[in-house]
Amino acid sequence: MRSDAHTRVTLPREPISPTARVSLIVPVRNEERYIEQFLAGLCAQDYPAERLEVILADGQSSDRTLALAAGFRHRLTQLRVVDNPARAKAPALNMCIPLTTGEVILVMDCHTQYPSNYVSGLVNHLRETNADYVGGRVETQPGADTLVAEAIALALSHPFGVGAGTYRTSQGTGEGMAPFGCYRRQLPLVIGGYNERLPRTHDDEFFARIMRHGGVCLVCGDICSRYFTRPTLRSLCAQMFGNGSNHIATLMELPGHFYARHYVPFAFVTALMIGALRWLCDPTHWMVLAMTALPYLVIDLVSSFGIARRSRGSLFPVVLGLFPAMHISYGLGTWWGVFAYGLLRWHRRGRLKTGQELISAGCRPPAVDGAGCGPAR
Repeated sequence: MRSDAHTRVTLPREPISPTARVSLIVPVRNEERYIEQFLAGLCAQDYPAERLEVILADGQSSDRTLALAAGFRHRLTQLRVVDNPARAKAPALNMCIPLTTGEVILVMDCHTQYPSNYVSGLVNHLRETNADYVGGRVETQPGADTLVAEAIALALSHPFGVGAGTYRTSQGTGEGMAPFGCYRRQLPLVIGGYNERLPRTHDDEFFARIMRHGGVCLVCGDICSRYFTRPTLRSLCAQMFGNGSNHIATLMELPGHFYARHYVPFAFVTALMIGALRWLCDPTHWMVLAMTALPYLVIDLVSSFGIARRSRGSLFPVVLGLFPAMHISYGLGTWWGVFAYGLLRWHRRGRLKTGQELISAGCRPPAVDGAGCGPAR
């Protein structure tokens, strides 16, 4: 049965076997800084190694990523590498899903540290709750040993920075969306895979389609990974700008997919621009700008002071500047998304796929040494 945004399908809910084989899909590109740490973490998983399949989707790395990965073949005997000429995550996932041989698929990221019970814990939750997608909490860690990197990690785990009730800020278990999770292999073959038109928000759109078809996405509070954030202010602002713009592309691809917290920075930046324009045209209209900027500044001061008090005082001025830099970058990105994706529909140019190509009633897992899966290089 084909699936689209308007046709509801029956999601696969087959019981998960106690001895389920799990396929780990890991998109990589130039990850020599993290690949050894990541693969060592996989070796330490308490899930039986003979039931773990690891597929690295390499986006044509130009560094030592594959050479370093090859050093783990004796420990991860079911480690394979496939080429990802598109160099992006969504095409990598779509390419690897039909190649998997496991009953469960788990998507992972090299920039993240996982506890030894990560695979077993998520698979157990998937089995016991009968949810359709299961992920864990994410604890942000500095991407470098600098004051700015530390401040970035703290800002990205604070409700004022990313909103309340997200996988970064919540502690309990409940329905929600989280990265690095698992699902039954047949799920993307029923609802469609990852939308390649959305380089940053393909996972959000995938989760939204699961829920639109009546599925349940679960965030498990007892399973927590550690994600290494962007290390510099410039890279953080670029990330925020991209996230803001891509949520507009997601809205265009899946109308009705709307979370207010994604558009709060957009509203803030818009109010600032209106207030600034009115003040420039007539200085007596300064109240419009002040009514937007002053409440924000108060919240910024209180939030930054709370972070500094819990960690160290030298972080206060850094975090104080980080919050507006994050929110303004995100809001400006949303405005760019309205123009580029809402009006010009740039995300639909070229031959980017929506993931519908994965839907095939007759799709079966290939043999372990199936075509397209060569040894680690």
